[in-house]
Amino acid sequence: MTEVTPTKRTPNIFDAPDIHIPTIIIGVDVETKSTRADAYPVSIGAGAWDIATMRLIATHYQTIDPNDEKAKAIFHEDPYTMAWWRGEGDNPDYAPSREAFAEAFSGTMPMPEALWGLYHFFEKFKTHKVALSMRGPEFDQPILMNAFSQCDVPTSLLKRFSMLDSDRTAERIMHAFNLTPDYRAESHNWTRGKDAYLHHACFDAAREGYITARIYHLAMVARLHGFDRMLEAHNQLMTGEYTAMDYLREK
Repeated sequence: MTEVTPTKRTPNIFDAPDIHIPTIIIGVDVETKSTRADAYPVSIGAGAWDIATMRLIATHYQTIDPNDEKAKAIFHEDPYTMAWWRGEGDNPDYAPSREAFAEAFSGTMPMPEALWGLYHFFEKFKTHKVALSMRGPEFDQPILMNAFSQCDVPTSLLKRFSMLDSDRTAERIMHAFNLTPDYRAESHNWTRGKDAYLHHACFDAAREGYITARIYHLAMVARLHGFDRMLEAHNQLMTGEYTAMDYLREK
């Protein structure tokens, strides 16, 4: 009998990829001096959400010394981006608030130390099913990856590109299903009663994580109990008072 040596089957485009549904969403945000991939980060934030309970279970926030001479020699500073931070230029209405500008550029910590802090935050979740949500992964991801590389800090979960989600995609799906959040009523979930504003990396990261976790949570309710029950959960979320487990358990 002729012995047949098994060959490795070549995957084809019709194969279903391995898809892992996350149980935790981590929103990630970085504020910078430029829009390039080698931009100088001035603040970083992360917020982890448990999808089942819709609770913010951990946060990380750090401002970075914006005047570090070592960092200035490596990372890019764009005069147009800096003008935007100061409310100058063609679109002052879209500029950050004065509070956001002052906070983002208030740091004193050297960049490597700040990045090690983010690394240790990510490492807490490396054994969980996680997705990383950013307002624009095409912006934040390359900047953070470059910063980690330049500072010789391991990238932890950031190196797993399959984990990347965009909260913009989550928003579009919610709009498609007419499940648009009431951000005023729901914002206490990520601000925890503090005065919040855009371009604060911690608040932005928590908000981005919330938006993505919200649609995963509603999908979980729909899968367990049907579309009508999901609509009930959505409407209750918009009141600002929501008990997740009431909608996940059987009636």
